[in-house]
Amino acid sequence: MKSILIEGWWFISHSYAVVNQFQTLEFLKQSDIKIFRRDMPYYGSSWKPTREIFSKTDEEKLFNIPVILDDEIPDITYRIYGPFDFRRSKSSRTFVFGTTETKKVEIDYLFGNIPLKEIIKNNDTYIITPSQWSREGFLNHGAEPDRVRVIPHGVDINIFNPRTKEQKLEQRKRSGLNGFVFFNNSAMAGSKGIDLLLKAFGIIIDKYPDTKLVLKGADSLYPSSQAVTAYMESLPQNTIDKILPRLYYIGDNLSFSAMADLYHFADVYVAPYRAEGFNMPVLEAMACGLPVLCTKGGPTDDFTDNSFALHINSSNFHKNEGTYLEPDLDHLVELMIFSIENQDFRMQAHHSGPLYVSQGYTWSHIVDQLLKLFSNP
Repeated sequence: MKSILIEGWWFISHSYAVVNQFQTLEFLKQSDIKIFRRDMPYYGSSWKPTREIFSKTDEEKLFNIPVILDDEIPDITYRIYGPFDFRRSKSSRTFVFGTTETKKVEIDYLFGNIPLKEIIKNNDTYIITPSQWSREGFLNHGAEPDRVRVIPHGVDINIFNPRTKEQKLEQRKRSGLNGFVFFNNSAMAGSKGIDLLLKAFGIIIDKYPDTKLVLKGADSLYPSSQAVTAYMESLPQNTIDKILPRLYYIGDNLSFSAMADLYHFADVYVAPYRAEGFNMPVLEAMACGLPVLCTKGGPTDDFTDNSFALHINSSNFHKNEGTYLEPDLDHLVELMIFSIENQDFRMQAHHSGPLYVSQGYTWSHIVDQLLKLFSNP
């Protein structure tokens, strides 16, 4: 294997583009492999390129990757964008990254609106997906088991890493936040469980009025702020009145360095999701030393353990042929209270989470797995 063509999204904060770019930066460290790129159209018509998410040095490295010429045929084609294109490329091997958040492959997210089973039956394209939960979705739609490989996401521990108590206090002081802070970073869609988080937070306030909730949305890609407003408006007025002075919403694009600061403003990361393909913010929070509260039964089961994570009980439900998880509100409240009251657990997570990440979930670990798969499927 001497050359890899990466077809994907670049310079945008969508999770596929984030994964693509961090992986690519790691690929570029391989001196014996030539990397090419092909920029694919953004899925959202309103999506615009965003610069300065990465450091200037890393952004320049990505920008300077040569675009492949029509007469060049790379050894490997790796696609990481949507809609999914599972057709065989001109390369000797073709790999396509994808996720199924609800264990369902949407027909309108497939190239040509052709069912997955029909597309792949006459080729040898491999599917790469980041969790066992997501893998089941591809298998449910006819993919051959040995051609759907799970390779998780990673995290840049040079950016996302724990701070000392003194550093966190200084950052908190600069932010103006005080009290105990819960944090969630997501698109704020219904699948993220933000409505449940707001309900739980409204209950927590009665016992712990000094708590705060910070929500980081993605307004450049999704109607995140409108979603939060709708969730708030669905609550009783007395609950809204309690939450509003304690709720902080950020919808702007931020650099990864600034995102790491947000994690460090917080005491606990909360992800009561209903559907996910992986949930990279949970991994980032772990790397920063935050205790994590996340839904039990979903993809985060693959990469969390009880030394730094508390798992919210959930039950399965089905909607429009998709599979979802419904986190238990009472258990979410119970775990949020536990995380406030149990300083020993928070201190344990501050050490065990980053160690866990450093031993198997850096981008170096992940790209090693990809290169091994590319060389010998």
